[in-house]
Amino acid sequence: MNLETIKNPKGELLSPITKAIVQHVEDYGPCDVRDISAALRHIDGYSDDAEFSGLQSRLLKLRSVGHLHRVLIKDAIHWMAGPQPEPEAPKPPPGITPPRRHNCMSGPAYAPDWSVARPGALDYAAKPSLHMGNRRAFRSDLV
Repeated sequence: MNLETIKNPKGELLSPITKAIVQHVEDYGPCDVRDISAALRHIDGYSDDAEFSGLQSRLLKLRSVGHLHRVLIKDAIHWMAGPQPEPEAPKPPPGITPPRRHNCMSGPAYAPDWSVARPGALDYAAKPSLHMGNRRAFRSDLV
C-alpha cells in the first residue's frame, strides 16, 4: 500500500468543521471566536470547552496554511478569510534616497580578468624572504 495515496495534502479542507469555519468567515466577514463557535454548534462532532482551546487550535492551523488571518478590531482578535496581507515597505522621508538594493545572487558570475601588473609591482620577489628563520627565494604559484 502506497502511503502517498493515504496522506491528505496540507491545507485541504476535508473536515466539515474546518469547511464550516472558512465558509462562515467568508460569508460574514471578520468574526471573533464566540461567533465562529456559535455557528459551529449545529455541526455533528463539534464540541469545545469554555476557553475554546479546540477551536483556537483549528483556527491557528487554518492560519498557518493561509485560509484565515487575524485582525485587531477594538482591542479584540477577529478572524478574516484569506492569507495575511503583506505589509507595504515603508517609504523613505522626502529628500532621502533609499538604499540601493543589489541582488548579488543574480547576474553573471564574477570572473575577474587577469590584468598585467604595473611596472615594479613584483620587485619584492627579487629579495630573499625570511621563512622559519632561513632566507629563501620568493616562490609563488602565480608568478
